[in-house]
Amino acid sequence: MTLPSQAETLQSLYAVWRLLRGDRGALALLDESPNGFVKSFFAAALVLPFWLLHEWMLLSDERVSRGLPFLFVIEGLTYTISWLAFPVVMTFVAEMLGRSESYLRHIVVWNWAVVIQAAFAVPVAALASAAEVPALGGILLLVQVAIFAYQWFITRVALQVDSFPAVGIVLMAWVLDLLVAGIGHSMIVT
Repeated sequence: MTLPSQAETLQSLYAVWRLLRGDRGALALLDESPNGFVKSFFAAALVLPFWLLHEWMLLSDERVSRGLPFLFVIEGLTYTISWLAFPVVMTFVAEMLGRSESYLRHIVVWNWAVVIQAAFAVPVAALASAAEVPALGGILLLVQVAIFAYQWFITRVALQVDSFPAVGIVLMAWVLDLLVAGIGHSMIVT
């Protein structure tokens, strides 16, 4: 895999930031080629520190009872699978919707957008869990709703689908994430 240059990374993040602000023209800044598709998975490396912070917040005696090496292997596999499951399933969904030509663009946008989402959600979740302030839980819920709306928007724009299919795709992505995380968690605590 060829890593994206610093300029490519910053341009991609700038594009998804502009999409967050509703600028559909930002799609033109993203590399929708097969090479750009592969490079978009570098976003997983950028999200990793946020994910590690989130997992650290969830540490408990139960989670480490089988040992830290086991925990790291299972969590590492869970993280990797969570980044691959959605793009794999989307190959079939895009084909069913007759949008295969927009598949690469959609995954490129989706992957880079996860960086923006993690940058907003994880710090709020960390504060909510550390401070035990009920209002922060409400703010976290608002952040989750905003992320859902953002994912809906980028799906509509990048995949060029109507609202209803976009909602279905976002729900499918959330269910996939919950399924992968649930299986990983069940392997750790049993």
